[in-house]
Amino acid sequence: MANPVQSVNFHAYLQLKHRIENRLTVFIKDGSVFKEERLGDILGSGGSKIAISIGEGRALLVPNTDKDPIELVAERWPRMVKDEVKMSSCLSENWILNPESREVEIFLSKEMSSSIPAYLSISFEKLKELKIFIIDAKSYECSTWRKGIDYLFKTDEERLNPQNWLPLLAILVIDIATIAMYSFPCSIDQNNVAIHFYNQYHVRYFGFDYSSKHGSIETKFSKSNDDNTILRAQRLFEVIVSKVLNWEFCEPKGFLPKTDFLPLIESLVQIHNPLLAKAILIKP
Repeated sequence: MANPVQSVNFHAYLQLKHRIENRLTVFIKDGSVFKEERLGDILGSGGSKIAISIGEGRALLVPNTDKDPIELVAERWPRMVKDEVKMSSCLSENWILNPESREVEIFLSKEMSSSIPAYLSISFEKLKELKIFIIDAKSYECSTWRKGIDYLFKTDEERLNPQNWLPLLAILVIDIATIAMYSFPCSIDQNNVAIHFYNQYHVRYFGFDYSSKHGSIETKFSKSNDDNTILRAQRLFEVIVSKVLNWEFCEPKGFLPKTDFLPLIESLVQIHNPLLAKAILIKP
């Protein structure tokens, strides 16, 4: 005989999908605050989650119920929420930029006793107001640093000079060293970039999208600073810099680099490899 609580839970996930599609309201419990919120535009979606605007610079992350059986979605989604929120907290504690996700509960009515877990994040548009522009690893459409439109330098002559990049990449060295030392996950989905304007532009790591429908991630990290840590940092630095340069050298309103920037990548990697090693070896 089916568990009646599970049956209600499955039904709630289906009802949530209906409300998302029709931009209806739900009740969200955020700490001690219990408030009715209207579900707005879909900001982005993937294989397991959907980001929805609920105003005031907030994105509500809920399960995508279109890809897999609802029973499977309901079973794994609570674990995915906790994984994402834990990783967001770990990054914040170590001064790595992230959308500052926190867990909330969704209720379909005031009287409903059971809830659907979800998490709230700062929206990319709100971050843009704070002069933090995102390059999303999976979606140029969702990126607020616009490919082929936004540039760090005005001319190829400026951008091809490695020395011009040094002040822009200085904080990234610390970000990457920290990620490598704690062995934070850094797969393709998580290798996102923030272009942060503070007196000048700074390239930063921006971590999100850690949860996976395929299994839980490790969120208990121990610090290391051995040779493997340094190598891990150097590889990640090259990945992030390559991503930024691919954006920087893109043709206006195009998607292909207009200049061969591989020699520049090699120069920047050679310059920063010893800086990464130093940051790892001396960081307390």
